[in-house]
Amino acid sequence: MNQRQGAQATILSAKAATGFGTPLDVSKYRFIGIAIAGATLPNLTVKCQGSFLMKVDPNLDFTTAQSVSNLWDYIAVDDLQDGMTRIEGDTGIAFAGTADVRMFKVNVDQLRTINFHVTAYVAGAVTVIAFPIQ
Repeated sequence: MNQRQGAQATILSAKAATGFGTPLDVSKYRFIGIAIAGATLPNLTVKCQGSFLMKVDPNLDFTTAQSVSNLWDYIAVDDLQDGMTRIEGDTGIAFAGTADVRMFKVNVDQLRTINFHVTAYVAGAVTVIAFPIQ
């Protein structure tokens, strides 16, 4: 049985614009539970970013383009609503005008840092909370 191994962490808090969250060290975990809450008629997309580098590494900057010297990528998340849908990293989680709470599992095995990026922002706000699990 999976047990919670760390305290929850807020990556995005009522983000109401295109932008980035606060990177999270996931080096001690295999999976991370994610709750994403869209509010105020959200019309936006949220994408999960991952890297093999530590969040303090000067060669990691989620806010700038991926490159040979900035190693990160958008990573897939598994939707827990049906337990079978995988949302590709480049696609992201879309909100289309309806407030909702969505829950996901992220396989962070071998990754050291994750973050979330709000893209295609039109309206609303989004909060992303991570729950480290084994």
